[in-house]
Amino acid sequence: MRYDGVAIGVAHRLADIRVFLPAAGLEDAEDVDLADPGFVEWRGGGPEEWEPAR
Repeated sequence: MRYDGVAIGVAHRLADIRVFLPAAGLEDAEDVDLADPGFVEWRGGGPEEWEPAR
């Protein structure tokens, strides 16, 4: 996962993103709409689609 061009971690589920964003300095991460394409660029799926870890 990247935030503002910086790698901040690997998300295996949606809850991981909620942890990474405050650690990256984003305030009110709980209020972010993770389905908003203006905020999140999903690759290979979306907020409800997760591939199993390999």
